[in-house]
Amino acid sequence: MVFESGLQHFASSPAMIDAQPDYVRQFLTVVPTAWDETRFIDGYPGQLAVLARRRGTDWYVGAITSDTMVSIAEVPLRFLGAGTYDVSLISDGEDVDKFAHATETLIRRDTMTVELAPRGGFVARFTRRGAPEPDAPTPRAAVAPAARPAAKNAPRATSRPRRVP
Repeated sequence: MVFESGLQHFASSPAMIDAQPDYVRQFLTVVPTAWDETRFIDGYPGQLAVLARRRGTDWYVGAITSDTMVSIAEVPLRFLGAGTYDVSLISDGEDVDKFAHATETLIRRDTMTVELAPRGGFVARFTRRGAPEPDAPTPRAAVAPAARPAAKNAPRATSRPRRVP
């Protein structure tokens, strides 16, 4: 969900996908292939990318890092609308072939903190409680920045990931 392409596909064989945990297969069945809105949350070229994408009332947040050490991604949830969101998070597991899964409830005032394995990442789906089921797909995607500098020489609104000792 971090990469965008006119031809979305899974880079694994059907047998590899079938071998994944239920929560991974469930995510693969619901992740959209087109978006209503995309926001840059954090990143630095060649090091970290954190994006939030919306389809209907659901938000998806994904991150990837090239860091060779464990790092922390902090994601302010200001992009969320009002209300309470059920979050399903899939992140790096204890070894490179495993995933971890967690669920929690968050609101727009919260900041989600996720540990990233070396060269790892995560994906999270935010579903607003009480939201109606999505209607027909919206064909147009809009890109909106998460934050804009106040002045031409203002410091960047993004930062590099913190390393965990």
